[in-house]
Amino acid sequence: MEVPRTVQAQKEGRVQSLDPQPDAYRLEIDEFVQNDKMLNLFLLALEALQNNAVLVLGANPTEKQVEEYWWSYFSIAGIHGWPKEPWSHKHKGINKGSPGYCQHGTTLFPTWHRPYVMMIEQAIFNKMYEIANLFSDKNGKAEYLQAARTFRLPYWDPWMPRNTADVDRNWSGLFGVPLILRTQEVFVRLPENPKQLVRIDNPLYRYRVPSEKGLKIDAIVNWKSLIDGRHLPESANQATVRTPASLKASSNNNIILDYELRSQAVAEQSRLWQLICNLPNAKTDWETFSNHTASHRDPEVSIESWHDNFHTLIGRGRDTNGNMFYSEVAAFDPMFWLHHCNIDRILALWQALHPDRYVPPTGELNIETPLNPFYKGKKDTDLWDSTDAKDWKQCGFAVPGTKDVDKEKLQKTVAEYINFNYLWIASKAPPPKDLKFPRYLDHVEALIGQPHFPPPPNFEVRAVAAGKEPELVTQTILLDQTTDAVKDRPVIAPNRIKKRENITLPDGAFVGSKQRTWNAHLKVRKFAFNGPFTINVFFEEPDTSDSAGLMLLANQVGFSGIFVSRDEARCKNCDDQREKDVYYADVIPLTTILVECLQSYTGPSGLPQHLRVLESLEPEHVVPYLTKNLAWRINTNDPEPKTQQEVIDSGLQIKVMDRWYNMPTNDVPLGTFEDPSPHVDITRGKAGGFSG
Repeated sequence: MEVPRTVQAQKEGRVQSLDPQPDAYRLEIDEFVQNDKMLNLFLLALEALQNNAVLVLGANPTEKQVEEYWWSYFSIAGIHGWPKEPWSHKHKGINKGSPGYCQHGTTLFPTWHRPYVMMIEQAIFNKMYEIANLFSDKNGKAEYLQAARTFRLPYWDPWMPRNTADVDRNWSGLFGVPLILRTQEVFVRLPENPKQLVRIDNPLYRYRVPSEKGLKIDAIVNWKSLIDGRHLPESANQATVRTPASLKASSNNNIILDYELRSQAVAEQSRLWQLICNLPNAKTDWETFSNHTASHRDPEVSIESWHDNFHTLIGRGRDTNGNMFYSEVAAFDPMFWLHHCNIDRILALWQALHPDRYVPPTGELNIETPLNPFYKGKKDTDLWDSTDAKDWKQCGFAVPGTKDVDKEKLQKTVAEYINFNYLWIASKAPPPKDLKFPRYLDHVEALIGQPHFPPPPNFEVRAVAAGKEPELVTQTILLDQTTDAVKDRPVIAPNRIKKRENITLPDGAFVGSKQRTWNAHLKVRKFAFNGPFTINVFFEEPDTSDSAGLMLLANQVGFSGIFVSRDEARCKNCDDQREKDVYYADVIPLTTILVECLQSYTGPSGLPQHLRVLESLEPEHVVPYLTKNLAWRINTNDPEPKTQQEVIDSGLQIKVMDRWYNMPTNDVPLGTFEDPSPHVDITRGKAGGFSG
């Protein structure tokens, strides 16, 4: 294997896409872990990058020491926020001014994060290549080098099934945190003794912050300031944490995160669907798609607001929060990179569907605006811009049709891919028969600590469930050799527990081939509170005795997570937006929960029976129903409920709108949305309602 070009690029402080390979793809994490050798190198490389951060540069450091310092996990994660030090390997460096090279809330949000994800991918790949060369020829060096060659950063798709479940009684039990992200320890093979599996701390579970002895004072103070303010648990000066259960929590609370993911599955899928198909039909543009800042238009879902929800979902805890909740420390959580790799995949899908829409060529922020601090050349001014980031194929996602030259054929293929993978969620149907998830994981040696043995033709898979849930069942799964983007790789095709090939929704849900869809469109002052906050929507007034548990209430419909920096973590972009008092825009889908409220609905539902009285989805029935029952709450780090005046001062305005959705056909696999119709009287006169 020739020395990859990324190795030289890293020595020169440049971000470089990985060498093109015919069989190298960015894969979903549960598919990625199927390759034991690739996973082994990945875990070893990630661990090494995380441990490099204790390096303190002396007066005369070597070239290697300088490179390892700037390309360590700590330094790369710090680009997103703290510490204040500008990233400047082999370059003068662009001063942060204050923490972070922030592009949140701007039209450059998607394109700035693309080279950022490529940067960590490059660092991991180069370390994998270095480790693979440490294996001897007799211990499989050639195989490890081949595994390194085909590496691409995996992504986490939250709406791929992880478990098997009785879809008639516990449909949402399909979803959860991937096993490789929830286990605290993994097994690896070291180059010096590859015949033995060694147990190590899982570098995907958490990032352990370097000890204070080797860490700069700025980083120590900033991490501790979050802890002192109860924004992070007390243990967070040693390690990252997700969804912490309390101020004393030192481990990720996967149980709560599982349930919150399940509670939001339908709403978040609906938002994703609108993001991909609604915007073009509403004749909106890149500005609306790319970021969460409200414009003169009615609020719509953006790729950034969809991204924000998962930051707040993963980070939100009890009495305190995790790293993903705060932009200044979010990138230290390893889950950040898998989440952002998925955001980059959604951007790639959107680009394939809408090749004529992109960052504008003119304006204050345009296609040539430098994406700091990602250098593409040796000069201090030679920085990536959105033109360099436009080619989504350089990222190597395993999406069907990516090799098609014909634009219309590519659009049709990608639309069919999205239809197949995600439409079933909207109607709470069983996953398609040929969906490759849930993946069989009982043979992954990093998880089980035993050598890999091919699974038998038939085998039992038990649901990876948090706690005892009688609704989750054991299911027989068959190996099925199917054709997909990754050739010669066995694909698991689950047999459906109960066949429901023709999904029939209740009377009143459709009018011919159309469905009337309903959304709560909201906007709120982005910096109304000191830091991130959420807006939760309910049918009927919620029980607010546990403010941190609002997302798990049976009558919760959906939420919007406003992912915003605190006053103490200011940057120039944030200061500019504060001065302009910008508004945050988002959409919370109501349709699927309204379907469960229909009198004719007979499927599973956690809603109280007295709410299930709706006759149809037509305005004559929905408007009075929502006028009576629609409620919302703002939830901040302060457990005390917000007063009516605080809600008014936040500038929150919620407006309900409906629009027709023309169902997918063979010719139009994603369907189409028509123009929306507002129903302002539903929320008029309420604190946080429509006030126009």
